[in-house]
Amino acid sequence: MTYAGIDIGTSKAKLVVFENDTFLKEFEVKQKVVHDENGDLIDASKLIENVFFLLKEAFNYRNDIEGISITSFGESFVCLDENDKPLFDIPLFIDESGRDEIDFIKSKIDEETLYEITGCPCNPMYSLPKLLSLRRKNRETFKKVTKILLMEDYVIYKLTGKRFIDYGLACRSMMFDIHSLKWSDTILDLFDIDKSLLSETVETGHIAGDILESIKRELNITHEVKIINGSHDQIAVAIGSNLSKENFALGLGTCECLALPIKEEMKTSLLKTNLPMVPFKKNMFITYGLINNAGSLIQYFSNLLGINLKEYELNIPDSDNFIITNFPGENSQKLKIYADFAMKKNEYLDLIFESLSYELKSIIKYFKDLGIKFKSILVSGGSSVNLPYLDLISSVCNVNIIKPSKANVGLIGNAIIAGTALGYFKSYEDGFNKLQKETKHIKPHDFELTRYQKYINLKRNFEL
Repeated sequence: MTYAGIDIGTSKAKLVVFENDTFLKEFEVKQKVVHDENGDLIDASKLIENVFFLLKEAFNYRNDIEGISITSFGESFVCLDENDKPLFDIPLFIDESGRDEIDFIKSKIDEETLYEITGCPCNPMYSLPKLLSLRRKNRETFKKVTKILLMEDYVIYKLTGKRFIDYGLACRSMMFDIHSLKWSDTILDLFDIDKSLLSETVETGHIAGDILESIKRELNITHEVKIINGSHDQIAVAIGSNLSKENFALGLGTCECLALPIKEEMKTSLLKTNLPMVPFKKNMFITYGLINNAGSLIQYFSNLLGINLKEYELNIPDSDNFIITNFPGENSQKLKIYADFAMKKNEYLDLIFESLSYELKSIIKYFKDLGIKFKSILVSGGSSVNLPYLDLISSVCNVNIIKPSKANVGLIGNAIIAGTALGYFKSYEDGFNKLQKETKHIKPHDFELTRYQKYINLKRNFEL
């Protein structure tokens, strides 16, 4: 059996092809992100062009692909008119356009009730605040909206003509009831949003439908190709990491995301933490600890300095220099540098790696203080190619690191979703065991934490 997974990422869209238990090929295309006075945006039409580019590449390579799972970044949405044309560009999770709507949302519903229903803290990163902002600023244009789609169901709709979104991604909208696993009538009524604009909610692995005949002709396909609901990309990472009580997942992509399973009775504790509660499947939830500007900073400085990230030898400087990286809200893309002007160029990247390892330690400590224990972290994503960084994380955080031979765990998770939906794998765990056959284990060594404590003190004293 030949099957595939597409992941719509912030910086790239990727497609991976498997035949039975064997990885065959990966294709990718860059996404164009615009950061200007209008916000942090992606062109909706261009995103679909990128998906079709990947499909053409994949079917030119193997014409016998039987099914494709779709995963995507979270929170972002597109509004379509009656002719299915995008009315606005796609706002990214880092876009701050929803910040002015937070007070309005709080005036309509208290934060505890909002969290109880949606599993989302009241934060401008989610879809609802951005949607309300878009409607307020573009009232006449917004009247033309006939569909509101997040990225997974947007791609599925363009490929099948059917509108389905999985629970995990729907949750990122702040309009989804995590208990009934349906759109929340309470939230939609409060903010005057027509439920018919939204896609039907389904479990991860749902077969949305066959690819449209017009697309088959374009791609020279003569057989059925099932399009499958994946999820939010972090759910795919969790599946590709065989997420369990003893094994957490760490995605080292545009943002660093530590995913872990939680019990429903923890929701009261999580409300106080500003952490989400995301339904993975029935009676199972995941939460995320995020460092929003991690991979983007590493990529920026490695490009600026002409550094090959895979070969870079990390050296923590013996100095009083620090870079503080992880800020909330409107400060999420800013740096605070405590440094002298004699710093070497490479030292900036070293200090960023160090800072991110300290941020992860703080997140892990917090989870452990909540009583969540684990033995290891399975890592994936762009920055995981740098073994010295993984060694630093392992030692600073005092955790075992597992690095799979197939580094893009999100795409592996996506393939596992596809293979399971099509009946090739008995379960997600069966898919993991068959696709992730080799791993590298990194164990912690003694690490002096004096600089860590200095970092924490600096950040605590820094007035945002």
